[in-house]
Amino acid sequence: MESVNEATGEIIEDTTYGIPLGGGIFARNASTLDLSVPANKVKMYNASDNAKPLNGITDPINVVDIMTEIGSKSQTHVVCQNNYLFTDTGDVFISQSNGITKSVNKILDMYNGNIQKNASDGYITVQVETKDIPSGRADPNTLKLLKLIKA
Repeated sequence: MESVNEATGEIIEDTTYGIPLGGGIFARNASTLDLSVPANKVKMYNASDNAKPLNGITDPINVVDIMTEIGSKSQTHVVCQNNYLFTDTGDVFISQSNGITKSVNKILDMYNGNIQKNASDGYITVQVETKDIPSGRADPNTLKLLKLIKA
């Protein structure tokens, strides 16, 4: 939904679902961590400094919690969503990919913001799937998504 700024005539995008990134993807702040648990506050606080890049991870991972925050890509300063995946082994992975953002937001919606309560075993198993998108250049664009293996 759009509205118009009467003073400038500019179209204002509806940001009810977060900041638009394009392609129907919206960056938003969200967390499945129960912040009434002190240890989860520590996990959340430390995630941005200790997360490992999701890029290059090919094995399935068991995700127990997700945290997202609106950020910006370090080289381009373009607005993005930082996606933190907390695993059952204690690892935390990060991705700023728009495709991963789309997958993460879908997961957050599917599990009503609580993976541990709403997944069959208290976690979900996902695997990064990468697809080449023809771009007409020597190096194709790639789309990264999370494939849901176990719900």
